[in-house]
Amino acid sequence: MSVTFVQTADAFYYAEMVGITSQAVRAYAQGRNLSYEMFLGLKHGKHPWHATFNRVFILDEMLRRGVTGWVCYMDADAWIEDQSFDVAH
Repeated sequence: MSVTFVQTADAFYYAEMVGITSQAVRAYAQGRNLSYEMFLGLKHGKHPWHATFNRVFILDEMLRRGVTGWVCYMDADAWIEDQSFDVAH
């Protein structure tokens, strides 16, 4: 099963937060040979809150690239606490 974890944030208000939380998510993905992607900034728009819509554009780009399987989108303030959790199971 293919699983890709995705995190995104604007480059101003939540960049530091996603920099911290992404460490746990990347460690989890790497430890289980899963994919991880992060985008910092705005896909479209001009105000930092427009980063809210990044996920729509990221998912569209992933589909166009032919990504299959599960995509687990996580906000900038989300992390994986239980590193032993078996997401594939």
